[in-house]
Amino acid sequence: MRTLRIFLTADRSFASTAEELFIHRNTLRYRLRRSKSCWAMRSPPLDRSAIYGWC
Repeated sequence: MRTLRIFLTADRSFASTAEELFIHRNTLRYRLRRSKSCWAMRSPPLDRSAIYGWC
């Protein structure tokens, strides 16, 4: 969930998040897609503050 936390902290900027994680932007997109599918299986959507508390 570190990737998601950094993505939200960077105001959903793919470039800033990828730079912070030292990964390519496409790798970031892949990770976010995977986390999205995991979230969909777990529970209803959460607001941003709930995600920060969980990470």
